[in-house]
Amino acid sequence: MKKLIFDVTYHEDTNIAKTAALEFNDFNDTVETKSYIDESPIASEYIPGEFYKRELPAIMSLIENKIGLETLKAEYDTIIVDGLYMLGKGHLGLGARLKNHLMKLGIDIEVIGIAKTYFHDCEQVAGLVYRGKDAIKPLYVNGSSEKDYVNIVKNMSGNFRIPYLIKQVDKLCRA
Repeated sequence: MKKLIFDVTYHEDTNIAKTAALEFNDFNDTVETKSYIDESPIASEYIPGEFYKRELPAIMSLIENKIGLETLKAEYDTIIVDGLYMLGKGHLGLGARLKNHLMKLGIDIEVIGIAKTYFHDCEQVAGLVYRGKDAIKPLYVNGSSEKDYVNIVKNMSGNFRIPYLIKQVDKLCRA
């Protein structure tokens, strides 16, 4: 089964969210097998702790318009999002909200959240991943199952803090 990494960037002047996704086969892949781009209206202003209001509609637009719900269900087993699965103190993050939304559509897929920046109390629910030589700043990682997400992310391809394919999807949505 294939995997997807999503990232979203915003063009406030045009009210457009640009979403990118990279498809790959294994967590240690160095090259994606396919890329997707979608543009949609920005659904919400940025609200700390409510990131999902802005990101979830953009991710779902790409899934529905470029990948297809049936294809997602049949061909993919994992989605990685730029943001935590769970926030601190039991609050649902972008990842959990995506998982719940997909479950309502009959799609049971694993979701991994990777945050580059600290969110209040997230260390209660997220594993810390230090990547790269002499890493000082961690990535915050959690997901929808009991898998060892810390080691999955730690062993993703790339020599620096941010895994290579995550850097690539970030570049793609900013291009």
